[in-house]
Amino acid sequence: MRVMHVMAGAAEGGAENIMLESVLALAEAGYTQHVVTRPDNQFRIGKFKDAGIGVDTASFNNAWPFPTRSVLSRAIKAFKPDVIEYWMGRAGQFAPKAYRNRSVAWYGGYYKLARFTHCEWHVGLTIDLLRHIREQGVPEDRSAIIHTYADFTGSAPADRAALTTPADAPVALALARLHEKKGLDTLLDATAKVPGLYVWIAGEGPPASMFGSQGRGHLKQTSRPIARALAWTTGCVSSAGGMIAARCWKPATWWRFRLATNPSAP
Repeated sequence: MRVMHVMAGAAEGGAENIMLESVLALAEAGYTQHVVTRPDNQFRIGKFKDAGIGVDTASFNNAWPFPTRSVLSRAIKAFKPDVIEYWMGRAGQFAPKAYRNRSVAWYGGYYKLARFTHCEWHVGLTIDLLRHIREQGVPEDRSAIIHTYADFTGSAPADRAALTTPADAPVALALARLHEKKGLDTLLDATAKVPGLYVWIAGEGPPASMFGSQGRGHLKQTSRPIARALAWTTGCVSSAGGMIAARCWKPATWWRFRLATNPSAP
């Protein structure tokens, strides 16, 4: 089977890492693949090329769609895929009508069906996303869940002292881009109700505007591979989209959050 993956994507993000993990896993399983993506993430592109996967780049600019349509059309004709997966709504908007019966729409959020008009098949990563897909009119035999995953074998535990966390304290780990859609403010509000709990947040974004309000807590920034943190945490907290994929993440920006409700917190 020949599989093509199409993703615009940001430089960093949960869906972007899920896509990377999925492509590399299929490569390990022996599938022939090709990727069409934006040129602004050399880390992902480098991983694809190291795995022997061909890559074409395009801007995915909706205001001037013709160059991207041309790149995608040439790539499809040259690669001749059996399956084309469109990761998220921006990519789905560029799906050619002629290949609808082999095109799969991937939902990492509550996207409108109109963004995947030319996709016959639809997959979401949570039960509620599947509900959302079907309520828009997609038949049951054309929609399904594909869960995400993570592989953390062979990693030594993170140093709790580096995140000013007591050795015996319970720790909740959240893997998420720092964005209001991820519901991290809800996590921190809940943390205030759990005495002694520390929260580690791994992700990119502007933390001060979301977590650093006066009186709510203390932030400590550092950089650690994600897999090392899981060896020490009591539980992992998923964001609303439920996306966790960490095997190939670069060392993340970490934020250790300790609520000010405990006056002794460092």
